[in-house]
Amino acid sequence: MSLKIYQQNTITKIEEFFLQYKKKLNDLDSLKINYPDLASSFSNDDISNNIFTQITGCGYFSYKNQSGSFYPNLTIKAPTGAGKTIIALETMVRYFKIVESDSRKGLVVWAVHREIIYTQTITRIRNKNDFYRQTLENYFGNNILIKEKGDPITQDELDNNLVILFVMLQSISVSKKERFKVFQDDGRYIMSIFPLDDEYAKHKELLENMPFLDHFGSADSLQPQVKTSLGNLIRLSKPLILIDEYHKFFTKIGFETLASLNPKMIIGYTATPVNKRGTGVNAFEANNNILVNITGKDLRDEEMIKYPINIENPPTDYSWIELLKDLKNKRDNLEKDAIKNLNNGGSYIRPIAVIQVENTGDDQRNKSSVHAEDAREKLIEFGVPPSHIAIKSSTTDELNKIELMSSECEIRYIITKFALQEGWDCPFAYILGLMPSTSSNTQLTQLIGRVLRQPYQSKISKDLTSSLDQCYIYYLKGNTQDTINLVKKGLEIEGLDQLEILTTGDGSKTVIETSNKAEITKIREDVINKYSNSLYLPIFWIKSESRKFSYELDIECNIDWVKCTFSEKFYDDLVKIFIEDRSRTHSVIDWDDEKHSFTTVKDKFGDNTVTYKSHDVLSISELQKRILEVIDLPFLSFKMANNIVKKLLSKEELKKGFDTNGTLIIKEIVKYINNYKDNQAKALFEKLLTEDKIYLAFGSQKDGGFQFNKTVNAANDNQDNKYLYEKHDFEKLNNFEENVKNVIFNHNNKLLWWYRNPESDTKMQKNFHIQGYRKYKIRPDFVISKIDISTPNNNLQMVYILESKGRMLDGNPDTEYKKYIFEKLTELATNGKTVILEDSIQNQVIEGNINNLVQAHFIMQDSENATINPLFKE
Repeated sequence: MSLKIYQQNTITKIEEFFLQYKKKLNDLDSLKINYPDLASSFSNDDISNNIFTQITGCGYFSYKNQSGSFYPNLTIKAPTGAGKTIIALETMVRYFKIVESDSRKGLVVWAVHREIIYTQTITRIRNKNDFYRQTLENYFGNNILIKEKGDPITQDELDNNLVILFVMLQSISVSKKERFKVFQDDGRYIMSIFPLDDEYAKHKELLENMPFLDHFGSADSLQPQVKTSLGNLIRLSKPLILIDEYHKFFTKIGFETLASLNPKMIIGYTATPVNKRGTGVNAFEANNNILVNITGKDLRDEEMIKYPINIENPPTDYSWIELLKDLKNKRDNLEKDAIKNLNNGGSYIRPIAVIQVENTGDDQRNKSSVHAEDAREKLIEFGVPPSHIAIKSSTTDELNKIELMSSECEIRYIITKFALQEGWDCPFAYILGLMPSTSSNTQLTQLIGRVLRQPYQSKISKDLTSSLDQCYIYYLKGNTQDTINLVKKGLEIEGLDQLEILTTGDGSKTVIETSNKAEITKIREDVINKYSNSLYLPIFWIKSESRKFSYELDIECNIDWVKCTFSEKFYDDLVKIFIEDRSRTHSVIDWDDEKHSFTTVKDKFGDNTVTYKSHDVLSISELQKRILEVIDLPFLSFKMANNIVKKLLSKEELKKGFDTNGTLIIKEIVKYINNYKDNQAKALFEKLLTEDKIYLAFGSQKDGGFQFNKTVNAANDNQDNKYLYEKHDFEKLNNFEENVKNVIFNHNNKLLWWYRNPESDTKMQKNFHIQGYRKYKIRPDFVISKIDISTPNNNLQMVYILESKGRMLDGNPDTEYKKYIFEKLTELATNGKTVILEDSIQNQVIEGNINNLVQAHFIMQDSENATINPLFKE
């Protein structure tokens, strides 16, 4: 199962936060060692604040746990149906890989609000054939334990596995926590995690270090005792906490509970983030730090919703029997379209109508309201086979164990009152029939999403609007405008408010549709008419073979892994790392006869520095796996791993490391291989440059080059006349990017156009990127072009490719790599090593050739003026 583009973008942004956060933590640790006074003025909160602001351009709201330490607290805004669970799983993998330094063990607390989501998620993660489970196993292997409240957890399990503890939000977010088992004393958690009941010295030490642990007696009492509770186990583990429906937690009690659990990091997922402030005795403040905002437009671009939404307004004296008849006719017509679609090579679709009745209970059937059995009988009377109808209620579940997506399934009508709520997904649901009045229908907003979403389906028609790409709502009673407003509210609850809903009426039918077509915008007419030669950007080109430069063909395939050997110096340095650097101070708490109290003393040999003794035996299979991730050559990876193991076991000092520092050794080996790979790749790239094999090519996508999209989906009306398109096609600039734009605008007289280059492609739109000698693509932030005002016709003078980076990333290896690629691109253009693709020339409608005057520049934060101003003075 491949990830959607917006899911990939989300995970990339989360990974960016993790990478910067880990780097800054390491920098702070070094600062504490070398400049402790200076380090004391910085905190984890400064790091989170700085990184979050840099990435998003928004302010950061700080959170502190009960121990008084700050922790990162992030929100992922994602509409219902956007795949929050898979994003959470991928987040978990990145967290342990980056923040926990390639660890594959520890505790994750996963809090869920809805029981159906709780059950579905646990079931899928426990199923080894499910994509959810496989996502975790790709990194953690088989060492994954799924726990629920009440399951015992041992220290050995935590030390050797990823332990995911699922809890219901309601079970941990309560004012009187003593009532709940999470915080009560429970002997099942005593095994190797908590001291024995009579080990009072150890209990005292625990409480002195972590006074916020629940306990029976304080650290100063004669018999202090830490409770052996699940709550305390969580606190001791400093977990990553993932929270579904995060907005449900925004209460004073909720955040007091979170702070008490001593989290290392919290990531919440919600479709409808809220900021809250309490007053008086309930005074508190909690704001979302929205790192990623997945919009309704993202789901629409991925064809995950049916639109437009057609609302069939009821005629005068409309009866529920007429509604069922109209609904049946519509469903029958949709099935005819579905059969045509299948016969034309499309996917199997069996349109389903969801009917909301007023009553479903056995004792609630009367003539004054529509009962589920009334609807069933009437449908059968209309000729619907009984096997095509199912009732889903709190007492009757005829959908149990039925696979609605199967072509063997016959269900075409589902009758319910409000049993189909969150967690129910079926892309075959097309029609919603509403018997209760829409004016007082509290379940309507939930039911909208059941027919709107199509989580596993694609659009039927890519160019034309198809009946199978839309959804339909029939209602019996209610004001038309109130119904439309309720539908809009339903979309907002689903997190789809950014679909920019428009409404138009034709007297009897209302079509609520997205403004997709209205959002399409084209390149400015003046640019097309006079400066269309500026609309081509360069790619690296293998001139001798007339093709694009390819990382796979030109770099990866040519890396000489045979020469990747490990010198004696590498192994000598390895010994120093896990012996010298793995030392730590050692303290002992002992009874002081003179002071009549427990006191911290040095170790009995008079030296409080001891070598760190670990029992982390190197896993050969893990080493092979990690090498394979870098090399991607199974046989060679296996051979290299075996040679390394032989070497480690051949010398006594290395063998000690093998038995005690396996994870650290693997980390150093992988780092060495990665460095070798990067150096080899750069050397291969430079060789191609030296041999004049790499040129810059300019032309259309059809020819293999890059040409700006003729139309794009605009996000905002354009407020300036210098943007490349008639409307903006970007969501928002952060503060630093806004500064870059303002400096560019200081040269308005020479500026022809500017463009904000998106971070990724969509199905509808290919955006500019540069492929260098590393696998990932460089996507510059801005492209601008300037004119020569000294010429009579204001000729095009230069196109600039610009990348902006925060000051904290100056000197970062990734930054240095991008700078190098930019320099080489500019050198090729300056030296005339460019190719105009022939087909592009033949298809030109402009006078002269495609512009090949281009430069690429880096803009570091606080140097906007120093970098940009000279470009316009040239």
